[in-house]
Amino acid sequence: MDLLALRRRAEAALAEPDADVRLAQLVVVGVELAGSDDEAACAEGRQLLRRAADDGSPYAAVLTALLLLAGRGGPADAAAGLDYLARAAAAGVTTAGLMLGGLLLADDARAAAGVESLRAAAAAGEWSAFWLLGVAHLGGRGVPLDGARARTLMQVAADHGVVEAHLELARLHELGIGGARSADVAARHERAAADAGSAAGCERVAERLLAQPGGVALAIPWLARAADAGSAAAAARLAKLYLAGIELPYDAVQAERWMARAKALGWDWEPSPTR
Repeated sequence: MDLLALRRRAEAALAEPDADVRLAQLVVVGVELAGSDDEAACAEGRQLLRRAADDGSPYAAVLTALLLLAGRGGPADAAAGLDYLARAAAAGVTTAGLMLGGLLLADDARAAAGVESLRAAAAAGEWSAFWLLGVAHLGGRGVPLDGARARTLMQVAADHGVVEAHLELARLHELGIGGARSADVAARHERAAADAGSAAGCERVAERLLAQPGGVALAIPWLARAADAGSAAAAARLAKLYLAGIELPYDAVQAERWMARAKALGWDWEPSPTR
C-alpha cells in the first residue's frame, strides 16, 4: 500500500468542488486508509469516512460506526458508533438497523429500542433480525418472555438460511423450550447448520454420532470440518479420540497432528500422545 499516494488522493478528494464526486472519493480513499496496518493511516481513514458520513453518505456512516465501535483508528466510542448506525438505518441501510438493534438489545435500558430497530430490519427482509427478535423473546428483552413466539421467529430465520437460528432451534427442541421436545428435530437443525459450514453445527452432529455405538468413524469427518472452520475444541476432541483408540486404531501421529492444530487455534491442553 502506497500511503503517500493515498494521502495525496485524500487531499485531492477534500479539495474536489463537486459534492457528489468528493463524497465518493472520500469513501474510496477512506476505506483504503482505514484498512491499513499503519495506525496513523487508519486514523486518517477513519477521519475521512467520518467526514463523508457527516456529509451524507450512509455507507460511510456504517463504516465509521464499525471503526468507532472497534476502536480502530482512534479510541473506541460506542455512543458515537451507535449514532452513526442510527443515521445509516434512518437512511435506509437495513444492515445498519440490524446491527443497531442487536447492539441495543444487549443493553437493558435500550432493549425496547433495539426491538423496534430489529422489527424495521425484519420488515425490510433482513432475516437475521428474526433470529435476534427470537433471542429477545427468549430472554424477555424489550418484549414479553415468550418461548413459543421465539420458536416461530427463529424458524423464519432458519428457513432463510440463518445458521444461528438453526443452532438455537436445535437447543429449544432438545430442551422442549417454547413447545414440544424433539431430539429428531434438534438433530435436523444441527445438520442444517453443519451443512452450512458452521463449526458449532459440525461439532453437535459429531457429538450425536459419538453417543451412538459405532459412531466414532462417522464423527471424525464432522470434527475435522469443525476444526477446519476454526474450532480448537474439535481439533482437541480428534486428538483425544486418536489417543483413546476406541472404535478406531490408536494413532499417535494423527493425535500429534490434531494437538498441533488445536494449539494453533488457541487450545491450551496438550496431553502426551501415549497410551
